[in-house]
Amino acid sequence: MKTPRNDVTKAARPAVSHASVIIDYDHFVSPLGSLVMAATEQGLCALFFTGGRNSAAVDEKALEHALRRHLPTELRRLDPQLRRRRRRTFANAGSGIADVAASGTADVAGSGIADVAASGTADVAGSGTEGIILRSSHHRLTPVRRWLERYFAGEPVGPSDLEMPLDLRGTPFQKKVWKQLTRIPYGKTASYGEIARRIDVPHSARAVGMANHNNPVTVIVPCHRVIGSNGKLVGYGAGLWRKKALLRLEKDALEGKSR
Repeated sequence: MKTPRNDVTKAARPAVSHASVIIDYDHFVSPLGSLVMAATEQGLCALFFTGGRNSAAVDEKALEHALRRHLPTELRRLDPQLRRRRRRTFANAGSGIADVAASGTADVAGSGIADVAASGTADVAGSGTEGIILRSSHHRLTPVRRWLERYFAGEPVGPSDLEMPLDLRGTPFQKKVWKQLTRIPYGKTASYGEIARRIDVPHSARAVGMANHNNPVTVIVPCHRVIGSNGKLVGYGAGLWRKKALLRLEKDALEGKSR
């Protein structure tokens, strides 16, 4: 008697994940609200604001929920909870997602649906052998906390002052943009067009804007220093008021040092 195909498939799957990624996380309460920080074994992979201006410490469940939603796409695809959510999104959205995928505008959309369309159904289904393990760790994120304390105290610290490697997960284009962001000096700004020219793709200002929006490590990779070609502050996922506040903090710190 032949073994049914489904039984063979199930038997071939390992019982324990060999592709799990451990992510340590913690939070930092800044003058502009709480920041969630997370690191893989390779380094800092996520840093983002959560809550409003006066948000303080939040409970572990809320932290994990926020982190799962803000992890880089590459890591989110390893999360069984998010894979199930993507499957539901595919089932409910119907041809709309297919249209996005076919148009090639998924990266521009920058939404969860766009990520699904870009990844294809194979990533959505997953193998069932992958996953992420979230682990609260105050000690592991100490270097990030120290960096943030110095920054919000008005010290002109940069990415090179962080005593932890960066683990930036993204497309080759996004990584080029993020690398350029780290080269914008403290207290200075650059336009989206300038960043596009620096990576030798001069007509990609809009794509630069999306890469800037998807920056997984805010503040340390200073996406807040990118402005419109007319000098106006445009586009900041954590709120324009925070972008203004960060630039003001840096300007005031530099002016204070020059006195």
